[in-house]
Amino acid sequence: MDDPNTPVIRPLRGDVVNKIAAGEIIQRPSNAVKELLENSIDAGATAVTVHVKDGGLKLLQVQDDGVGIRKDDLEILCRRHTTSKLVDFEDLQRIETLGFRGEALASMSYVSHLSVITKRRTDPHAWQAVYQNGNMLDGHPRPSAGVNGTTVAIDDLFFSVPMRKKAIKSATEEYNNILDVVGKYAVFHAGVSFAVKKVGQSKVDIQTQRGQSQREAIKHVFGAAIASNLREFKSLEFRVDQHEDAGEMKIRGYLTGPGYSGRKTVLVLFINGRAVHSATLKRCIESVYSTLLPKAAKPFVYVAMTLPPDWVDVNIHPTKNEVAFLHEEEIVNEVRRMVEASLLQEEEHRRYVQSTLNDRVDAAMDGFKAPASNMSRPDKMVRTDAMSQTLDVFLQSPVRARSKEECHSTPSSLAFRVPSRPKRTRGGTVLDAATCDMDWLSQANTPAEEAPGSDSMCVSPTDSGVCGAWASMAKAVDSNVHQGLKEILRAPTVVGPVDDHRTLIQKGTRLYIIDVSELSKDLFYQRCIALRGRANRIDLSPGVSVRSLAMCALEVEEILGNWKDSVESGTKEEVADLLVQLLGKKAGFLCDNFGIVISESGELVALPELVDNAKVDPKQLPRFILSLGQQVRWNALQICLEDVSRALSELYMWRPLDDDDPCSGMPSSADPGLCDRVERHLVPAISAYLVPEKPRSSDGSIIELTRLEQLYRVFERC
Repeated sequence: MDDPNTPVIRPLRGDVVNKIAAGEIIQRPSNAVKELLENSIDAGATAVTVHVKDGGLKLLQVQDDGVGIRKDDLEILCRRHTTSKLVDFEDLQRIETLGFRGEALASMSYVSHLSVITKRRTDPHAWQAVYQNGNMLDGHPRPSAGVNGTTVAIDDLFFSVPMRKKAIKSATEEYNNILDVVGKYAVFHAGVSFAVKKVGQSKVDIQTQRGQSQREAIKHVFGAAIASNLREFKSLEFRVDQHEDAGEMKIRGYLTGPGYSGRKTVLVLFINGRAVHSATLKRCIESVYSTLLPKAAKPFVYVAMTLPPDWVDVNIHPTKNEVAFLHEEEIVNEVRRMVEASLLQEEEHRRYVQSTLNDRVDAAMDGFKAPASNMSRPDKMVRTDAMSQTLDVFLQSPVRARSKEECHSTPSSLAFRVPSRPKRTRGGTVLDAATCDMDWLSQANTPAEEAPGSDSMCVSPTDSGVCGAWASMAKAVDSNVHQGLKEILRAPTVVGPVDDHRTLIQKGTRLYIIDVSELSKDLFYQRCIALRGRANRIDLSPGVSVRSLAMCALEVEEILGNWKDSVESGTKEEVADLLVQLLGKKAGFLCDNFGIVISESGELVALPELVDNAKVDPKQLPRFILSLGQQVRWNALQICLEDVSRALSELYMWRPLDDDDPCSGMPSSADPGLCDRVERHLVPAISAYLVPEKPRSSDGSIIELTRLEQLYRVFERC
């Protein structure tokens, strides 16, 4: 006899089953947006527009320009498990589309009023259909006006499940969730145009352009602060070889460096084109950042993985927010390794936060204008005495520097002897040379003839010829001058070196860090334009064989893997001979316009002295000779002048001694001689001659670190 208290098992009605399933798949408006976006992308859309009202509860409309839907398919469009993307269960093993179950539209029709307008390119007009509880009302679609593609409109979301609607906290929060979903797909599908806006408002909250890069998409979606600090990383062919089902995978992405820290960690993760969550990967990335950077650093990380389809199980979550994949531990460790390597590389090239300097002189100089009152304000009292103690006196070398005699004992394939006192001639400095290391050039400097009195490099232009070309180059520099930087570099106080290529300077109440290497390159390029071959010369007696320098440069290129003897390219000896012939033909041009003297026997016998006490790294001479053949475009006069000037600037630019050089003996930034050369010779030359151009205000060459007024406020609080 049956116990009446025993519950009876019975099958649920179809409408109850469908509403339960709909509650699992469409948990909030952003889930519906995600499903509709994936359908649009599967349809090949190049433009997707989303309109939202009251966080998607009143209206949620997604319009695309994809291939559209066949009229005959509209009748069953919103029935459960109807799809064009899957036939057999085994197809899940190699699924490449984002949708596959055929449940999303059916679920939406059970919890909202859903309508579809679609038009294929071959249709004469669009078709409209309205759905409720999985069925098309009126039994057939109606003709309608419309554009190519599909528009899906969802009205009164969750009207049939009031408890779900009450559980949603606020329309603003839901709208932000929608922006988050659309923003992620806008970054991954950077070639597709995405737009999101609220109904009744003209403002567009997300707007990406068709065909833009991923970096640009990140800037539009997540902001310029993130985009300006992005670092790319990628692993194109990572294999999991230790497993029988070994296969190749690709990982690429972007991450922010030390210059950015948000309120929370943002991980945008795509696996085979699907936006998914991975708590394991997020914790792994956060642990890397917490180890290498301050604990408060909250990064932005974008990761896109391409795995073999049979590695990924996409059918484990109702909303498809999670996937399972094989070899998860190895893949997560590979991502960790890539992120760690990128951050370590960033630490080696750590950059300071940069303020773009205003082009106006008064804006750039307001920190050190004299006050009208005679009273001294403590936050305006600054050190301006160049004889005061500077940073370099605190730098001590941990390694004993080798003497010149020890350095010169190292054999060299190119050998000269440096005389203790170079002999002066009318044309410049003569070096009696026999056998010694190539250090002869650094001791061969003599005062230049031109005084640094003129700020402008312009001359009267002519219609043609060399003078006109020089004038055009000078005019290009003058027209691009940055007046604010020009005032900053005018007679600053050198505080001391930061490292081997950057130095701190003070101007009034402001502290700047300048890249001496980059500014010196500009300096020597502009000096070539200003002197136009009229510089004093450093005469080499006897000269250095151009062929020997070319062979030396080609041997270095061969070691680096940039050169290999071949039938097409020829041998090193053949290339060196051709270079000697070329420079022999151009010897008159180089002598008249630059002061580079090459003898008839193919020897380099003189170089121009572009500024007083200029130092040239002798190891750069072979590269300089090679660049005259490889990088100079000799067929156009002005372009040729520019290229040779660039080559000379590369030769003369500030290059600190290499830490691996046995003759350096100590780190470059700790070498008192180097510090003295920067402070007493190079910075004054930059101050006297350089016309800073506008790009230098934003590329990190000159960065404002702080102002005394700001530091004084901090000290007052302490």
